[in-house]
Amino acid sequence: MDGIGKAARFHVPHSVCATTHDPDGGSDSVVYCVEHEAGRLRKLNLKSLAVSTVIRGREMNDDYGRSKHQSSTEGTGIDGAAPSVARLNLPEFMCWDRIATAPKQALYIACGGKTIRKFDLRSNHLSTVDLPPMMDKYTRYSLAGLDTTPSGHILFACINTHCVHALDPRTGRVEVVAGEPHKADRTKRVDGPARTGQFNAPMNVCVVEQECSAYVADFSGGAIRKVQLSDTLFHV
Repeated sequence: MDGIGKAARFHVPHSVCATTHDPDGGSDSVVYCVEHEAGRLRKLNLKSLAVSTVIRGREMNDDYGRSKHQSSTEGTGIDGAAPSVARLNLPEFMCWDRIATAPKQALYIACGGKTIRKFDLRSNHLSTVDLPPMMDKYTRYSLAGLDTTPSGHILFACINTHCVHALDPRTGRVEVVAGEPHKADRTKRVDGPARTGQFNAPMNVCVVEQECSAYVADFSGGAIRKVQLSDTLFHV
């Protein structure tokens, strides 16, 4: 339910992104939030405390209840203009597009562990980022948290490969940035060079531009890991 301050309601908020300049043209700080089960993208103006719905999701029984029916957007969701057409399916993690030509003008959203969606805040258009299968058409990445680099690459943690991958959305090429695919040592933490160190179900990733590095939440490993990134991920 939209509204002002405490009159607004959220349903299973899962991830947030903040900016000090409203992409709609205002000067107020705003926070975007995805609601996992409801499949909505919400916007909070930190000055007025007004909450509005940017992408509509499933119809809910009440402010705190479950959905009335299965969404017609099961699968990847629906691309198109928001809020009339666009739909998200089980959004979980999101991050800003950091590309230097237009920082914080678009959001990348990981949905259902299967797809990455891009929402352009200037045009209010939602699209799907091409993500190729890992080995064959039946095997998909199990997506978790994601972040971007100034070069436009999307870094994402992958639970089933136990790696951090980099996706170039312009070419669809995916490469391993850190970790050994499908290897996880459950008895000890394996540090070392990025391609030989091991993660155990990495859950989220955060890029630090000043350090040319990324911090990874190693979920089953019970640690925060640091990965030094290559220059190619930081220069256009």
